[in-house]
Amino acid sequence: MEAKNLRIGNLVGIKKTALHADGCNIENAYFEIEELKKDVVQFKGFHAGEYYKDLEPIKLTDGMLKLYGFEVEYTNGGFLRWQRGSFKLLDRRLPHPMTDIHREYVLHLHELQNLFFAITGTELELTHEPSTCG
Repeated sequence: MEAKNLRIGNLVGIKKTALHADGCNIENAYFEIEELKKDVVQFKGFHAGEYYKDLEPIKLTDGMLKLYGFEVEYTNGGFLRWQRGSFKLLDRRLPHPMTDIHREYVLHLHELQNLFFAITGTELELTHEPSTCG
């Protein structure tokens, strides 16, 4: 993953081969970014950082969207519309008239967090299980 695609507060995973993954239960664990440094990311509640190359995005699922407060409905055209407040995704695409990325799918959790903030001006509050590393 690249630093330019991340923000403080984003949730990401780490690869099993990562330096600090040894002895940690990283399966389905989310790590919250607390600080972005030149070569490493510092996670909230951790002393050691991880290299960007050892981060992996968390795949966004329909279950996660429901868990994070999105409501779903079928549109007349047979699409799924996910909505939370004024923020809407059409089949997990961003149908926003002020952007030129309406054809791009939102595939990962950090992308959803970043788009939600860019459009609404507020952070997408997410509840997640803390990692068992530390």
